[in-house]
Amino acid sequence: MAVNESKTIIPLVWDIDPSELPGWLRKYQAFDLRNFSVTEYAGKLSELAGSIRSTRSKQQLVAVVAFAALAFILICNE
Repeated sequence: MAVNESKTIIPLVWDIDPSELPGWLRKYQAFDLRNFSVTEYAGKLSELAGSIRSTRSKQQLVAVVAFAALAFILICNE
């Protein structure tokens, strides 16, 4: 859906090499979080969100995706 609507796609990886992403995702620059702690991860996502110049709705989407990814990582580490 995001691809069809020309939305910004930033694959987040934390347990695989970016080269292992499905073919259609390999053309996008992946945000590789494999070597970061949860604290460093949050900082990197803040940097990422700050560097994306977009409308308010896109910024909210990045925040929601980042929060969901962080929650997933925290749940998987328990």
